[in-house]
Amino acid sequence: MRRALLPALLIALAGTAVAAAPAAAAISASTVTAPADELRITSTDATTTVPVSGTATGGTTGETLTFLCFSRRGVATAVGAATLTTGGGFTGTAKVADLRGPCVLRAVPAGFAPSIDAAGAFTGPLIVVEAERTRTTGDVTIGFDDWRQQSSAGVGICSLGATGLCSAGRFFDRAGRISTEPVFSGGGWIGASTADRSSVQVDGVNAYPTARAALGSGKPGLLGLTRTTTRDPGGTVTTVETNPLLRCSAGSVPTDAACTAYVDTGVRYERTTIVAPDGTTVEQRDAALATDGRPHRLSVHLGQTTLVAVGVTPALRFGWIPGDTLSTRLGGTELGGPTSGPATIFVRANAAALDDDPVYAQGAVTFDRPPASVRITAPNDLLVRFPDMTVPAAGRAEVVRSTFVLTRTAADAAVRAAAIEDAAVKPVVTFSTPAAGAVVLTPTVTVTGRASDNGGLASLTVAGVPAAVSSTGRFSVPVPMQKGANTVTAVAVDRAGNITTATLKLTYRDRLAPTVSALYLTPRVWRVGRPTQVRFNAGEAGTMRLTASRPAGGRIRAGACVAPTPALRRQGARVCIRYVKLATIVEPRRAGAVTATIGPKIGGRTLKPGRVQLRVTMTDYANNVSKARTHDTTLRAALPG
Repeated sequence: MRRALLPALLIALAGTAVAAAPAAAAISASTVTAPADELRITSTDATTTVPVSGTATGGTTGETLTFLCFSRRGVATAVGAATLTTGGGFTGTAKVADLRGPCVLRAVPAGFAPSIDAAGAFTGPLIVVEAERTRTTGDVTIGFDDWRQQSSAGVGICSLGATGLCSAGRFFDRAGRISTEPVFSGGGWIGASTADRSSVQVDGVNAYPTARAALGSGKPGLLGLTRTTTRDPGGTVTTVETNPLLRCSAGSVPTDAACTAYVDTGVRYERTTIVAPDGTTVEQRDAALATDGRPHRLSVHLGQTTLVAVGVTPALRFGWIPGDTLSTRLGGTELGGPTSGPATIFVRANAAALDDDPVYAQGAVTFDRPPASVRITAPNDLLVRFPDMTVPAAGRAEVVRSTFVLTRTAADAAVRAAAIEDAAVKPVVTFSTPAAGAVVLTPTVTVTGRASDNGGLASLTVAGVPAAVSSTGRFSVPVPMQKGANTVTAVAVDRAGNITTATLKLTYRDRLAPTVSALYLTPRVWRVGRPTQVRFNAGEAGTMRLTASRPAGGRIRAGACVAPTPALRRQGARVCIRYVKLATIVEPRRAGAVTATIGPKIGGRTLKPGRVQLRVTMTDYANNVSKARTHDTTLRAALPG
């Protein structure tokens, strides 16, 4: 992978011998008043300059001040000069196009060294240069180098195939006016996994993004990558790169001679890199999309390089291994991945440095899905292998989300990684009792279950009521039931604001029959040719069944009153009164006062005078049937006229 950073013209000033100016005329202090503090400049390959002005104490008119931009102790970059004017002022320009990393701009006299400025007499603004340099041709780094430099940390984003992060680190300590060594380099790079397989395989065959197609860019079938970079008003920088995954015509392990052309695998790899405004958090979202309308099997091994400084060995800690501590690791070591959840690898840029070292920073990379295994290929290189996945014929497969954080202390790295892990996983809520779809027979049901989150729950509500969760994640809540279908909803919120909703469907079926009371007619005298209203009180809502019948003679047969027959008469069967149904009305009714209209015709025929029995029942939602209420009345003849 390519690790070289763009060079800057560095001038080592410590110990430089200069001719001392007369004591009375020596410049003892200066303040750069323009540009303003924390100036942000977007640099291009062309020359970029900014006007510089300020005031100095001491010195003589015409004396030269050099503009130096200090990024490390004792080391600075010369960016311009000015001469002192009458009254102690100075103006000039500073060339900042070649600056890399934040630095403090100072106007200093000849012979100046940081060691003689213990009192901080030479002051100036912080300058932050943001540079973007595009490379479209060349070797395996076909693609681009994209730098977006923030004041707290610097992040370089390289082509997906060359590396993931060219560099992530270079903290700037405003108090100490120094910056640190890089922490991450090549985070998430795609290259060679082993001697005979690439980092990415599609359908079991080695595949390469454009920038890793190293067998000759002139071969046919080489497709280009695309990328866009945007910055929102808040300072967040987002780069989206898409790479067609290619394979060689020769097969899985090609040689330059055998690989006569590149073949599109039908899968496009997409990486979105999001750099926070202060540069201390970088998120890489990897996804894969099918471009040929067919599903594919995808295998991804991502490389993680933890340091680029020569001669320095980092310390690593694997967060899913109980009791693991920051320590150096031997190349060739194999580690198993966690069984579930996100996974974090912690790094200290220099294993020999103390915590909160001003030069060697620390950090962590958190994956939102657990890797299957990790191979330590060298003390500063890791190969993180993820389980194979299926890229659907339509849509996209989320491969992995890698989040890099840069900190000064191990404790801060742990806190920030824990927050990222928490944000990556939603709470889990399950119901234990009653079983889903159960029929319950009581008006209040105790609902039990479990709720948990990797970073801790902020709240849990069940049926709209806050619920307590025990240390083992259990909850138990009494929930009132409504008659019929019920849906109990549990809402869990974790400390990162993730929300999980679970539902439990129950049916409440009571065993109490509804009641029917106060049955009467309005008007109380029912006459032929006129309707009448049947009124009663229903104890609960349900289905009304109103039956109108006429009494008629009958005979007892098998315990029932039936229509008389000659045979029953000859047998001397006992005489009885039976009721012949005239009409039945079945309608839903609410609880409370009920009114139903009957007559003056039933079945298209006008009722004749005579005795009529009205019978009413109510059936509730649980099919409980009320005791029947009857009302005997007489349908009287119509009044004359």
